[in-house]
Amino acid sequence: MPGGPTLSGNNGILPPNGTPFALLQSAYAFGVTSSGADTTTDAQGATLTFPTAPVNGVAQPWTVSVPGLGLNNTPIIVTNFGALTLGGGAAAFFNLNYAYFGAWELVSTRNNSIPAEIDAVVGGYQTPVSGMPTSGQATYTGTMTGIVASPVLITGSYNSAAVAGTASLNVNFATGALTGALTDTNFPFQPGAVAEAGSSAPGWNDVALSGTISGASFSGTATAEAPGSLAPNNFTTFGGLLPTGSTGPLTGQFFGPNGENAGAVWSVSSPTDGVAVGALGVTSAGESVTQLGTLTLPPPPPPPPPPPPYVFGPPEAATLGSNTTVQTAMPGGPTLSGNNGILPPNGAPFALLQSAYAFGVTSSGADTTTDAQGATLTFVNNPGPGLPPTYALSVPGLGLNNVPVTATTLSGGAASLFNLDYAYFGTWDLDSTADAFLPNEISAVIGGYQTPLSGMPTSGQATYAGTMVGFVAAPEATAGSYSAHPIGGTAAMSVDFASGALTGAVTVANVYLGSPTGIGVHAWNDMQLNGTISGAAFTGTATALAPGTLASNNIGNPAYLLPTGSTGPLTGKFFGPNAENAAAVWSVSSASSGVAVGAIGVARSSGTPSDRRLKRDVTFSHVTPAGLRIHRYRYWNDPHWFEGVIAQELLETPHFADAVFRCDTGFLVVDYDRLGLRIPEAERMHAVGWAAIASYVAAGAGAQAHRSAAGVGRAA
Repeated sequence: MPGGPTLSGNNGILPPNGTPFALLQSAYAFGVTSSGADTTTDAQGATLTFPTAPVNGVAQPWTVSVPGLGLNNTPIIVTNFGALTLGGGAAAFFNLNYAYFGAWELVSTRNNSIPAEIDAVVGGYQTPVSGMPTSGQATYTGTMTGIVASPVLITGSYNSAAVAGTASLNVNFATGALTGALTDTNFPFQPGAVAEAGSSAPGWNDVALSGTISGASFSGTATAEAPGSLAPNNFTTFGGLLPTGSTGPLTGQFFGPNGENAGAVWSVSSPTDGVAVGALGVTSAGESVTQLGTLTLPPPPPPPPPPPPYVFGPPEAATLGSNTTVQTAMPGGPTLSGNNGILPPNGAPFALLQSAYAFGVTSSGADTTTDAQGATLTFVNNPGPGLPPTYALSVPGLGLNNVPVTATTLSGGAASLFNLDYAYFGTWDLDSTADAFLPNEISAVIGGYQTPLSGMPTSGQATYAGTMVGFVAAPEATAGSYSAHPIGGTAAMSVDFASGALTGAVTVANVYLGSPTGIGVHAWNDMQLNGTISGAAFTGTATALAPGTLASNNIGNPAYLLPTGSTGPLTGKFFGPNAENAAAVWSVSSASSGVAVGAIGVARSSGTPSDRRLKRDVTFSHVTPAGLRIHRYRYWNDPHWFEGVIAQELLETPHFADAVFRCDTGFLVVDYDRLGLRIPEAERMHAVGWAAIASYVAAGAGAQAHRSAAGVGRAA
């Protein structure tokens, strides 16, 4: 209306915030093998809405609604390069004082480099019929924009590009005749192409326009004329030029109080060579064309805050819970290994000292409910010579009831259980239902034929050596998540039965990231163990020592090393008629860095390992008056130098051979008391020698701890 708002605000009056404008629309859809008019989308209409009121002083964008395409008040976004985007595609919108016009494409979900839909529209403040001139002539000039699609050399496919150019209309209001042209047409965004003479971009077809006015609208025909020259470019399979004479509809309207602007949707097509759909906007008043969307848009919303770091609560000390099925060792009675020819009776249940640990979405901690209900490992049967015994596990708190401990799984998880002559020890995990590569529960257990109080030594000292297995979990680089992997290592304990003091260590510890051997094996924290004996049990503390060096691996973060000084409970028992074995559940944790839960199983060692295979850097030192050859050497897994004998040399001399015996791992051990030889650092050499043997077992334990592990295995 005269004196009313304009789209450019050239008279100081813009449309009211949120004003909707109905759009004259021509939608075109691409299928897998053909394309055509999208009459369904056209029938449901389209609306362009003037920006709503600024929010916090920030101007808001124009929005488009096209129900047939699922666009509902979708903003027209201005990119950093000045281009427009709309609902997963590209857009080109412009305005005169009274008319909007433009085109857009929505990309295909099959291939985001081609459109699934293109659309051309015009709208704005339409000229009332009463305001239309009825005599005289007028010339309109302005701009054209559109999209052209053309087949590529690969049969059954197509490509597309934007086209732009100059638009003009010549109108005779008295006769209603209308003619016009699209000239200087080109591919403005076609990279790598060489422009035709006089143009800054490769040329496309010019287009002739003709039509007839009816009221404040017009309709007619668009006809492709001789094409420009599209030079070779890096879209080598995209031609885009249509045959001369290709035609299509022209549909437009006049805008402004007295027809000051005109806008139209046009198309030209050839069944075999392609299609072009676009819009034009022209003016008789000489105003400039403005790209829609040049408002200052609000900054993008701030990213959501990262989730809080994953929190690792401390595990609790292991407990039997409500389980009372304790088996006591007796001289001449059954052993778990059957080394004396007597295995447990079929169906024998063994109460397990257990520490269960549960993982939640944002934190983890001790599963006190499961611990309180106890756990039982049952010796099912001995199937016969050469075959391993079978076992079943019951953990009521986790819904496990006599579940077989198989070679690779435990009711949706993995088990890593071992036995000495009198003690079971190990771990298991149950997989998360959300991610089969993550546990939602891990547990460490020990059990077996416990030492009766009457069988516990009350004086003297003893050294124990064996194996550690467990799991370590640590935060991922992505806040709020975690990952977990098995660990294994060598365990050793020194016990003073008179004072009740107990010390020990876990050494040669490794974390297994995806493979039990070679690739994916990396050094993990060593640990110090300290405790006090009470009856046939002991309690104390496990402390993480300086970590090894975790090399780069294909897991990336996290690094599974825990801070030096991280601590947790140590809870154990002695097993066998006279404390021949010991086993314990241990844990160390840091609220922010992770948690490790595991078990150790160790056997009391007698004699000192002196097998040549365990030693390196061996050099002869001297011969004693009794004729013993003394050597200097280091054990293969320890840097400290010792002096002592070589067991293989003693076997060659009958006088000394009775001081040598073979332990159950096959290595040779020497009784120095029988030799009558007092050597420096005897206790240290004793412990380091047994640790050297145990490290071989630890390598097997690491593989066992990995997901490909067997069920219950023999440990030295």
